[in-house]
Amino acid sequence: MNEKLRKKYTFKREEKQFAAVSKLVTNDFYEGKWKTPETFNNGTLLTINAKKIDAKTFLEFVDKQQKAGYKTKPVSKLTNELYNKFLDEQLTIYYDENLEVDNQDFANVMEEYRDGLLLFDLMEKEIWDRAKTDTLGLKNFYEAHKAEHMWKKRVEVTVASSTKMDMIKKLRRL
Repeated sequence: MNEKLRKKYTFKREEKQFAAVSKLVTNDFYEGKWKTPETFNNGTLLTINAKKIDAKTFLEFVDKQQKAGYKTKPVSKLTNELYNKFLDEQLTIYYDENLEVDNQDFANVMEEYRDGLLLFDLMEKEIWDRAKTDTLGLKNFYEAHKAEHMWKKRVEVTVASSTKMDMIKKLRRL
């Protein structure tokens, strides 16, 4: 999927910004002690179509990756590896955010879903909530329709069956 997304969207890495950000990652990363610096040039690092992603987002991603136990050395090679993983993640996020634009079938399903939610909310407010509090209306409806819900004349029956004729005769007498 990552390969498809790389072919589908245009993306550009700002090389000067990446070089500056790469220098911020130190060997402390391997020990899990590296922290995102407080001050740095937080410019655009990556552009996917028209969406701009800043360097801070990448550095936060790098900080979270310390727990994964990367062993790639030197740090510059590690930073490139992390950038590629970051790029794939950002492409996936961009794909998810723009799924309705790219996939018309999905857009139609989402529109139906939203319309259904609106209809449900409207029915809840206008019908069900009012019916809960309309005791006089419920009583009048009951009085007008209670005859429709009465049982008709009925008969109580016991059904018995057997393959032996003497049992059938005995049951008839009972």
